[in-house]
Amino acid sequence: MKSKAPAKSIKTKAVIIDSDNEAMEVEEETVASSEGENSTLESFHISRGRKISVGCFKNGDVFVDIRETHPRKKRLRRGQGIRLTMTQWRKILGLIPEIEKSINKVSSQNKA
Repeated sequence: MKSKAPAKSIKTKAVIIDSDNEAMEVEEETVASSEGENSTLESFHISRGRKISVGCFKNGDVFVDIRETHPRKKRLRRGQGIRLTMTQWRKILGLIPEIEKSINKVSSQNKA
C-alpha cells in the first residue's frame, strides 16, 4: 500500500481592497496535494473575504472557484464556495443578460 506524502502548502501575499476602499494585506495559503490534484493558476479578489480563482484539476480540466475566505492571524483560510466546470461557467456567462434583466425588474419593483 502506497503512503501519501503530506500536502504541500504554498503561501502568497495579497493586498485586498474592498468595496469601502479599505486595504488589507493578508497572506494566502493554497494547499496542493503531492499528487497535483488541483492547481490554482490565477486569483481575482472581488471583495474582502471573497475571490474567484481559476485552476486545473489533476486531469487537466479547467475550473472556476468562487470562494469566501476568513482571515485568521493574518492568513486567509478557505471557506464556503462553489467550484464550477467550464460547462457550468459558460452557462452562467450565457445567462448574464437574463440575470441583469431580472435584477433590474426586482430593483424597480422594490423602488415602487
